[in-house]
This record gives sequence, C-alpha cells and structure tokens, in this order.
Amino acid sequence: MAEEQSRVGKTRMSGSKALVGALERLALAPDLDAVTEILRSTCRQVVGADGIAVVMRDEDRCVYLEEDAVGPLWKGQSFLMEACVSGWAMLNRRTVVIPDVAVDERVPQEFYRGRFVRSLAIAPVRPDDPIGALGAYWARPRKPSAREIGALETLARAAGLAIDKQRLLNELSRALTEAALARDELRQRLRNAMAALGALATSELPAEHAHQLNARIAAIARAQELQQTSAGNVNIGALAEAELGAYEPGSSGRVALSGHPILVPPRQAAAVGIILNELAAESLQRGALSTPEGRLQLEWEVDGDHIVLEWRETTGGGSVAPDPSGQVGGFIDRVVQSELGGRINRTVAPNGFTCSLEFPAQ
Repeated sequence: MAEEQSRVGKTRMSGSKALVGALERLALAPDLDAVTEILRSTCRQVVGADGIAVVMRDEDRCVYLEEDAVGPLWKGQSFLMEACVSGWAMLNRRTVVIPDVAVDERVPQEFYRGRFVRSLAIAPVRPDDPIGALGAYWARPRKPSAREIGALETLARAAGLAIDKQRLLNELSRALTEAALARDELRQRLRNAMAALGALATSELPAEHAHQLNARIAAIARAQELQQTSAGNVNIGALAEAELGAYEPGSSGRVALSGHPILVPPRQAAAVGIILNELAAESLQRGALSTPEGRLQLEWEVDGDHIVLEWRETTGGGSVAPDPSGQVGGFIDRVVQSELGGRINRTVAPNGFTCSLEFPAQ
C-alpha cells in the first residue's frame, strides 16, 4: 500500500510539473502550429495517458492534426462531427468520459477496430465556442481520475486561450492604422485573454507554481503591450524599463540600464521579457537586489549579427548571489534555446553575479 501511494504521489508531482511547463509554453506560443506541437509533446505526460490526439474543427468535420500514442490513432484523417466522439464533445460543449469504448453508443466502433483504445476522455478546446478538442486514450477499460480529467481540461482551456491571444494580436496589428476605439477594444480583449491564463493557473496549480507562472505571464503581457504601442517590433530599452521598473521602487538608482536602441520582433521580445523578469525576481530573493548595498547593471548592444545583453550584479561585498543551477536557471536555459536560439553564460563570484545572453538578430 505504501509503495502504491508513493508511486501515485510521484506520478502526480511529475504531472503537475509537466502541466506548469506546458502552460508556460502555451503562453508563449506564436501560432496554431506551435500550440498543436506543445499539446502533442506534453499532454500525454501531463494526463498520464497511453495516447493523446489534438483535434481541430473544420466546419462540420473533426480533423485529427496530431497524436502521441503507443499505437496509431487517426492522425491526418477527418470525420463528420456527428460521427466522432471528439465531435460530440464539441457539439455538447463539455468533456466526455467513456470508461469502456466497447459498450458506449457514442463510440463509432468501426473507427476503433484495430486501435489500442479501450477507454477515453475528450475535452473541448474553448468550451463556450469549441474550435477543437483534446483527447486522452488508455489501453484498458478504466475510469479516468478527477486529476487526469482536470489536467486534460486545463490544457484544453489553455490551448483555447493561447489561440485566442494570438488571433487578437494579429487583429490588433491590422487595426493599428484604424480607429483608436477598435484598437482599444482589441487591447482590452488581449488583456482579458492573458488574465484568463493567469486565473487558470491560479485555480488549477499549487500556490507556489501558480505565483511563478503568473509572474511569467505578466512578463509576456508587458512585452505584448509594448508591441501594441510600437506597431510591431519592440525596443529592448523600453522592454528592460518595463520589466525591471517594478524591482526598483522609488527610482532608487540601484538599477542602471544602458544601450543603443535595438528593435526585436514580438516573439524575441516576449522571451527576453521573461528572462529579465526571472533574473530580477531571483536577484530580489538572493542576489544584489536582496541587499541595500546591491546594484544591478544591464547593458545591450549589437555584435555582428547577434544581440548581446550583459547582466551584472554587485552585492556590496557580501556573499549573496543567485544560484544559476536551480529551477529558475533551468527554465531560463529552455527559453534561451527554444525561443531565441541563443546561448547564455553565467559567472558567480563572492560579491556578485554576471550573466551574458547572446542571440541572433532578426
């Protein structure tokens, strides 16, 4: 019994960490292809299923875009909404759970012959007005747990919000030359989408994970706000001021920023914004900003075909410095590699910390 409880506990912890990572990536997703790939690569671990499928609605048909499973499902195929369990979930705007596919009349048995699937759960993407579905499948008859269903629904809702967010960004870009009223309405809808992502994290994740993810979502939102006001590319200087301003109350002079104007595209801006926010939050906890004598200097420049950011902390002679090997360091490394295609180097000294970030200019 004790071993089984330990195994279940480890599975839940692994699923929770995977869910946090998936939500972080969905908040950054630039388009539908990216959302689809994130779901394909994370959903199975998050839910603990033998297989998953990403389905999108195309008028009256369900199109199976992607899958990750122990055996083949239906990738590349499409079915009428009324003849598909994913279609049922979308038409009824709610999650469907089938503990045994062999005895449920909603299951088109001819499509399941030769498949490993014996039980399933399918959640609509954007339940209020479904645009797709996310399916989880198991190789034996079973009723999915409340945790498994909750994780599936959370991913499906987050995917819908990510798709809506990017659609709103595209609409806003087109509206920058139109009436101010239209722009303001789109901006408010975008803020609402980002706030909904944060609320989803707060309701579904442990408090520590929710706080961390909300801080990252806020960093993305600040970068997107700058993108909206600048009609496209974002100035790194303005981005640095937006991200680091909250960490220097009262203009104390402890944070110094310097560099020539450099414009970066929205995806790079969001990634750089997250990195600056993570470094600043870590500095506030155990680095230069955690001591009255501490100082932080950020410089940026173009070096050939690369952009270089230099982050330097001095702690006033103390021994306090961020730990680059911790969870925050690992998260930053993933963002640098996956979103910027760059590299990062860190140096920890007795009285400070230096971080050099380099990535291709676009």
